[in-house]
Amino acid sequence: MRFSRSLIALAVGTLLAGAANANVIASGDKTFNDDSLLLFGDSFTSSVTANNAILNLSFTRTTDGPLSSLTFGLIDETTKKVVALKNFSSEGFIYEGGKKVGFDYSFADLSITGGHNYALGLLGWGKDYSGTFSYSLTTPVPEPETYALMGLGLAALIARRRKQSK
Repeated sequence: MRFSRSLIALAVGTLLAGAANANVIASGDKTFNDDSLLLFGDSFTSSVTANNAILNLSFTRTTDGPLSSLTFGLIDETTKKVVALKNFSSEGFIYEGGKKVGFDYSFADLSITGGHNYALGLLGWGKDYSGTFSYSLTTPVPEPETYALMGLGLAALIARRRKQSK
């Protein structure tokens, strides 16, 4: 009976630990006011290695000026390789009343290496850019069930060792 209580406590603890661990590698935003050139750059050093990183981009316009195209890039400065590149000319834009008002786009399954330096940038041209660009680079959080199964496996391993040592 005592062992089953410990097992339940371990499973609940791993569930709670898993639910609280969101891993944001980098994020940022910039507000533009009546600019004719949309230019944004940022850099960061990754603290984690992941083959399943997700990069979310968002740009919301607050003016009606024409928007021609936007180009976004993420580069690993350590290896000099392009991790993500996207030209938004028509695909990915959000339209309201036939006008481009912004975009929401996600890159999935990006390979990010811990300790590497990364640079990202957004370049666009048009007229009277006003709005906000934001990005976030994250790694998915394992589902609580994954942590529960890991906890149960660990508890079973401990129980087996105890049984063998008797």
